[in-house]
Amino acid sequence: MKDNIKVRLDLTKRRLSILNEAKEFAKSVSSIDFVFCDINCRLAVKLQSGQFIYFESVGDLENKIREL
Repeated sequence: MKDNIKVRLDLTKRRLSILNEAKEFAKSVSSIDFVFCDINCRLAVKLQSGQFIYFESVGDLENKIREL
């Protein structure tokens, strides 16, 4: 028997807004592969290097990218 399990994350409006802003920001940063929200609702990006960076705001993400 095949189990079909679907998980749906329910972000707050604020976190969804930050996620969408981060996706727009990521379009201008070639080292970012993609922006996502993990199963624990933490916002993160995956870099082309394979590294994951977790962030709380777009400003926080910008600072972390600048530090690399």
